[in-house]
Amino acid sequence: LGTLGLNGGTTQTTPLQPGSPAIGAGSVAACLEGPLFDRDQRGRSRAADTRGACDIGAYDTEGAAA
Repeated sequence: LGTLGLNGGTTQTTPLQPGSPAIGAGSVAACLEGPLFDRDQRGRSRAADTRGACDIGAYDTEGAAA
């Protein structure tokens, strides 16, 4: 994990680093339904439907760090 900080959005998050086991480990169904609605804590899209997965946790890489 990276350092807790303002990584976009209004609250602090801890970014995932390349190689993290949390990247792509979430199910599409869980990410698309509430309370997530395909958004991470920062309000950014998890892109779960196009990726076929999402990241676990408050910070989603949208597949960029996979």
